[in-house]
Amino acid sequence: MVQSDPNSFVNKRVAKDFDGECFFGKITKYDDTEPPPFWHVVYDDGDEEDFSSRDLIKSLKHYKKHGKDDKNASD
Repeated sequence: MVQSDPNSFVNKRVAKDFDGECFFGKITKYDDTEPPPFWHVVYDDGDEEDFSSRDLIKSLKHYKKHGKDDKNASD
């Protein structure tokens, strides 16, 4: 699922489950200056987190399932 250009995920919306509650955020950058590379996510509530490729795939799948509930979706 991770595309050949990791920067293509920048500005995409993601979702993550925290203790049974779904939180939405946006990927703000990709950083591969030092291993391991990561995608930086800023959640709508202001929290931030770095995603590995495994985290990215999981959050994109979660968003696909729950994105209809995203009040900040640009679509």
